[in-house]
Amino acid sequence: DRFIHQALALGLRYILAAPDSVATYAVLACRLYRLGVNQHFQVISVIPPVFASNYIRATGCAADPVPVGPLVTESSGWISGLQNAIAPGGEDLLVNMATGRPGDPRGISVSMDGAPWVDPYVAALGLEFHPTEECYDDEGVVAQSALFQRLLEPENGTNLTCADIMTFGQTREQPYVQDVARLCPISSCRYNSLMNACRISCACPAHLGLNHTMGLPLCLPVSELPMLLDPTSGFRAQEYRCE
Repeated sequence: DRFIHQALALGLRYILAAPDSVATYAVLACRLYRLGVNQHFQVISVIPPVFASNYIRATGCAADPVPVGPLVTESSGWISGLQNAIAPGGEDLLVNMATGRPGDPRGISVSMDGAPWVDPYVAALGLEFHPTEECYDDEGVVAQSALFQRLLEPENGTNLTCADIMTFGQTREQPYVQDVARLCPISSCRYNSLMNACRISCACPAHLGLNHTMGLPLCLPVSELPMLLDPTSGFRAQEYRCE
């Protein structure tokens, strides 16, 4: 409420919403409605407004007799003009390459909120991922992959390794996540046990019965990964590892 009152006092009419979780996004919708100013502000979001609508059930507006989610996001004209701003991993790496920017100047891995990267399952459970006869990294195939050669354009004589393609395993949109999972399952889970390449790979620890942060099982076949507009495909900043 403090943020909303400050925006009103300053005469602001636009809110750029870049929340660290879809639940926070829904709370913004609920509070704008409760304060009677949802028609005052134009909200531009980095994730589809449907998430705010779907997650109203997790806010204090859940019991309202009117459909608060659609009322706020649709009637008030929320738009998602910056959806690609949340695209992590490979897309971010390609932008860095194209602009000549190396990434985080500190030279450390961070989550999307800028905090030092910590894999929650590796840290809390001490998970380790070891190759087996049936499940292993095939770096020989990675080095010859026409797809990753085209994406990364390595210098002549430089062989690509699993380490080079890890960030592409975090995508929620591109089909090459399946190539990362197939060619580098062990490295994928060591890099980020929450990313899609690990979740659909043979190295994912399905026997532990772990859940992803959005509630679905951690380990899934690719056909069961949620689509982008599914409420269970929401994101949290701590799920993504950035370099």
